[in-house]
Amino acid sequence: MQIPMIRKKTILNNGYFTLPFYSWESIINSKMTKTIIPLFFLFLLIFNCKSQSIGDYYQGGVVFYLDSSGGGLTVDIVDIPNPNPIVNTSLDSLLSRWGNYSTHVPGTSSQSVGSGIINTQNFISLYNSGNFAVHQCVNSNNQGFNDWYLPSKNELEEIFTHRVLIDSVALNNGGHLFDDFAPLYPYWSSTESPSTTDFRNSYAVYSSNFTVLRGKILEYKVRAVRSFTLHTEIESVNNREKQIIKIVNIMGQECQKKLNTILIYLYEDGSVDKCLSYKKFNSKKKLAIASFCKSFDLRIKLLRNLRL
Repeated sequence: MQIPMIRKKTILNNGYFTLPFYSWESIINSKMTKTIIPLFFLFLLIFNCKSQSIGDYYQGGVVFYLDSSGGGLTVDIVDIPNPNPIVNTSLDSLLSRWGNYSTHVPGTSSQSVGSGIINTQNFISLYNSGNFAVHQCVNSNNQGFNDWYLPSKNELEEIFTHRVLIDSVALNNGGHLFDDFAPLYPYWSSTESPSTTDFRNSYAVYSSNFTVLRGKILEYKVRAVRSFTLHTEIESVNNREKQIIKIVNIMGQECQKKLNTILIYLYEDGSVDKCLSYKKFNSKKKLAIASFCKSFDLRIKLLRNLRL
């Protein structure tokens, strides 16, 4: 349908030349504009949905690592003390042992970023309870979270790559500097020596990012980390508590649910999810629909008013 125009006639060489102009009313009421404007705001919703950044204070700690899927790792803003030191002094209460002398802990030799939680779990499998560095982490409820673990060697090194930034953010959120207490002592990692014959040592890292192998029975500082991910769940989108009012594709066109396609779900409460659904086998080896969704912080009241 052609958009209505206001025509203005101008005399030129004893004739008439017609110039087309569009009135604001005509533009606003046109079908083309009613499609473009909501689409514009829809793209703003999508691309303004920001992930975390290095140095953000997020979920109880400071973000020091981000992975390709939008998740990452945060480090606690305080050291974890030893509740039962061997010697009851102010210094000993800040330090913990890694483990028993020369006792091998299978599955704790991984150094890579992301393996700290595996090292920790394998340590707990051998030492279900105790007073070692790993226990201080898994028993921590700092900042209201209970899924802390002892970082791997490379995770500690990554932390100290951003030490100045992390120190600043920690202070601003009620924490303390890495060197505020026992500055001459390094931090234990969860990584055991890679040796296949000598199991007396594990890796420790100084806040200056200097890594050493030290005896497990030595007492060093402990700073825990935890991981975070984007919200994922194995369920049909139909089972959500919120009621879907419309599904659109990334071009702003209304559509039906589709697998392997990024879709935007608009809910009656004004919230928006960007979702990708795909087929996956669940723990019972039955085919299910997995939905990977990221929620927007913004609302779509404006889009509703524009009758998307």
